[in-house]
Amino acid sequence: GMMQWELSKLLEAANAPAFVPWSLATGMIILLHSMNPFFVPSLIVMLLLLVTFTVRPSKTERFTQIMSSVFLASYIPFMMSTLLALRNYGDGGVGFYLVLLLFLMVWGNDSLAYFGGRWLGKHLMAPTISPKKTWEGFFFGILGAGVGFLLTFALIPESVALNPYYLWPLVLLISVFGPVGDLAESLMKRYVNVKDSGNWLPGHGGFLDRFDALILAAPVTWIYVFIVLCECWNR
Repeated sequence: GMMQWELSKLLEAANAPAFVPWSLATGMIILLHSMNPFFVPSLIVMLLLLVTFTVRPSKTERFTQIMSSVFLASYIPFMMSTLLALRNYGDGGVGFYLVLLLFLMVWGNDSLAYFGGRWLGKHLMAPTISPKKTWEGFFFGILGAGVGFLLTFALIPESVALNPYYLWPLVLLISVFGPVGDLAESLMKRYVNVKDSGNWLPGHGGFLDRFDALILAAPVTWIYVFIVLCECWNR
């Protein structure tokens, strides 16, 4: 919800204001869709309400607000709903440790990419989007994700059926998609010429600044687990 609020400010600065109350309410429906047996009917009702109550001076402005509202309602909640799906996966604490694995790898990647980039960074990765990101920091980030991976498996008890042999590719996937999520947010901030999405977290900016990597890392992890690993744990 806080990330949606900050994103709404970026959309407003880009002259594409959303109907924020509707987006927050619909976002909650999307976030909890796996627990809602009436998800499709409730979503249809919300879309009808949006079209009915959105009134703008011109058709173009009305269309822009509707599209911004739908984007604000769906982008972050849908992506982050995969965290709930990941947490509820498997038995015997498997889901809990998958979420822990995701967070420690993302945080490890982000931390070592930052320090490695400041220490040795010379070759810029995307200078027009994020001038402080370097390729040296990117490769240090892979090392950080690996540290998070090893730390998680040092904490996992033997009773939890998680095999690192099948999970290690997540180190590479998160090291790619985490920074891409970060760059996507940086692109939006660059477009409206702001440094941080908010000032809620001293030293970190806003919630969107802090958790932007998770927006893509979480669904990528869920897709990998669902498609590649679901049969391996039974072997």
